[in-house]
Amino acid sequence: MNSKLSYMVGVLAAAGLCSHSLWAQSSPSFVEVPLYTTGFETNEGYSTLYTLAGQGDWQETSDGGNGIVPDFFPGSGQQAYIGLFPPSAAQASVTVYHDLPATMVSGSNAVVRFTVSFELVDSVNGKRDNFQWTFLNRSQQFLFSLDFDMETLGISYALNDTAGFRATGEDFLPSGIFDMEILADFSKNEWSATINNQPVVTAQPISTRPGTEISRDLGNVDVTWAIYDPANPGDNFMVFDDYRVVELVPAAQISGFVLSDTNSNNTGDAPLAGVTLTLKTGAGADIDSNPATPGVQPTTTTTSTNGSYVFGGLLPGSFQVHQTQPPGYVSVTDADGGNADVIGDVTPMTLAIGTLKTNQTFVERPIGQVVKLVPTGYLGQLGFLLQVEVLVSATHVVEATSDWVQWTPIRTINPGTTGVIDVLDSNASSYPRRFYRVKSTL
Repeated sequence: MNSKLSYMVGVLAAAGLCSHSLWAQSSPSFVEVPLYTTGFETNEGYSTLYTLAGQGDWQETSDGGNGIVPDFFPGSGQQAYIGLFPPSAAQASVTVYHDLPATMVSGSNAVVRFTVSFELVDSVNGKRDNFQWTFLNRSQQFLFSLDFDMETLGISYALNDTAGFRATGEDFLPSGIFDMEILADFSKNEWSATINNQPVVTAQPISTRPGTEISRDLGNVDVTWAIYDPANPGDNFMVFDDYRVVELVPAAQISGFVLSDTNSNNTGDAPLAGVTLTLKTGAGADIDSNPATPGVQPTTTTTSTNGSYVFGGLLPGSFQVHQTQPPGYVSVTDADGGNADVIGDVTPMTLAIGTLKTNQTFVERPIGQVVKLVPTGYLGQLGFLLQVEVLVSATHVVEATSDWVQWTPIRTINPGTTGVIDVLDSNASSYPRRFYRVKSTL
């Protein structure tokens, strides 16, 4: 690395400036999976004392001008630059690049979005060159490129065929910040580009060559200073920031309902609103909903007025949904059996790309509908016979009293027992009157 920065900072400080905007988030039907993102900031390990190449795993093809500059975009911290200083030996181009991960969630069907903010600054020495953003696959084979000509101020693009650069019909001015987005859909073999939300390239092939000859995947997005006359390079340069490459993965989703069983038939027939659900991993661990905040913030939602809930924007993986017991209700069943307050405890819900897992429903019953107590009649000296219909498995204690003060247990029904159970009060004949109740521990 070198430290040719003192002169460069003085030149950059005199260049024209403007504020820059941020791109909108991806569509709600997709989840962004970062492949590589940087703002070239100090807290990422970048220093203005050295070239960009050699920091943060950035690499270069030759020793031409590149590095880090402070606050070229006002209020935006540090930026990177390429150009300005010529290579030590005459070179036709200088390229800096950062390799991307070897695999993507969607494999060969990946949809990739590249966004970057940049400004092009004209030469002082009267020599002008080109600056290019180029996509290469993992084998470092050329896919396509977008070119900015500092002499003609035209924007052109090249494909991996023999036609060379094609004019887009769009021009630019070497001042002000451009927000660029390139969307590459490898499943469709198609890419498009916008600058400041205006289309520049639309629906061009990522590769014009057969897949057996060149693989359609992404290895890196290069930035190149293409020097028109290697013996006399311009001192023009590009400053860039917020370099971001993400994969857009079709989002998976889990949805269902929390319903009340109002007629004691073990089937939900009325919605329960305001019930809290928590999304967890397949192993039952919390999923942090805000990693930027210290600690773990569980991922939760609540049921709407129709009892429905949704966990959307999910990446492939295994999940559980845990229900927080609503007051005044007891759990009856859920979508997979097992623990009636956890869906996914028997077998975790495994979601692939874009999976929509529906009808993951919990059924609750009002506590007043846990058991039914039905008096049957006297059996002479044997006592009084009751029938208890157990609707929800729990500990049920049948109690009797003759004065509404002292209640005496006459039968305990343990968890695991349901249905109609005969309960005999053998002491009933000893009292002129008798009252009964069932106390349930849920």
